[in-house]
Amino acid sequence: AGHELPVVAPLTNPDGESLFHFAGFRFAIYPRQGGHAPEFDNLDNLLIMG
Repeated sequence: AGHELPVVAPLTNPDGESLFHFAGFRFAIYPRQGGHAPEFDNLDNLLIMG
């Protein structure tokens, strides 16, 4: 827990569930969030992500 990796949590329904099923597919819905993708060529970023 020394490093924090910011993530966007999925939305939940009134029962607190975040994984949904439709026509044999499983999916989650996420709120739109501004930001940028991590720089994968940066060794420090890779170490933080594990």
